[in-house]
Amino acid sequence: MISPKFARKTLDKGADGLVLVRSGAGGHTGEYAMLPFIDEVRRFFEGPLIVGGGIGSGRAIRAVENLGADFAYLGTRFLAGRETMISQEYREMVWTSAMEGLIALARHHRCIGKLDARQCRGCGYSIEDMKDAAKLDFSGDMGAGSKAWKHVWSAGQGVGGITKPEAVADVVATPVAEYHQAVTDQSQGSRFGTVPSQKDGA
Repeated sequence: MISPKFARKTLDKGADGLVLVRSGAGGHTGEYAMLPFIDEVRRFFEGPLIVGGGIGSGRAIRAVENLGADFAYLGTRFLAGRETMISQEYREMVWTSAMEGLIALARHHRCIGKLDARQCRGCGYSIEDMKDAAKLDFSGDMGAGSKAWKHVWSAGQGVGGITKPEAVADVVATPVAEYHQAVTDQSQGSRFGTVPSQKDGA
């Protein structure tokens, strides 16, 4: 779900849980920041809530839980794993990209995608074209030609954390270890210590 409106519609159709896709996600991304999005949905839904978008570390997974979600949805973090079926060129682009190299793709359905600017030029689009929904035509055979959707590579804003080839098992193990460390660190309180109490308005 990319908005509270769609979340409500999904629940009206009988859904038992929701996946919130927030800003920072790759592909069909959202427009809303994580905290207010979760807060608004939690006002009318208490069931299982999954959040995706820019989540790539165990620390981020723990943060999602602290903000009121039940699960974190990771996509880009797995994108360049050795076992994935993307092209080697796509894989290498992921390793060398950062969030500032991504651009928003305007679409007729009001979703936006996050794509690497270098790849857009490679498939024949200018950055201006990719931001203008009127200049994008995904009708007809989307599997044909150099501008086919399959050649427009996408990634989320967590792409900067992926810098080398990894097996999927390692992609899983690293956030798991980071998550447990984040839980331990959190149990010890703020690393800046406690704020002294104020008296007499001082």
